[in-house]
Amino acid sequence: MLIVRPDQSWYSWTCVAGIGMGFFGLWFVRRRDRKISSSASAGASRNPAPPGSP
Repeated sequence: MLIVRPDQSWYSWTCVAGIGMGFFGLWFVRRRDRKISSSASAGASRNPAPPGSP
């Protein structure tokens, strides 16, 4: 693992926590984006725009 002095082992755990929170953030944002895009596409198919609208 990382080479640190025994009295500063919290550096390793800070790195581990940052990596873990980063992976959680990636998972969360991707899941949120999928839900938003699926609900937007489902809403567009159920409520088509009237003719002549922009």
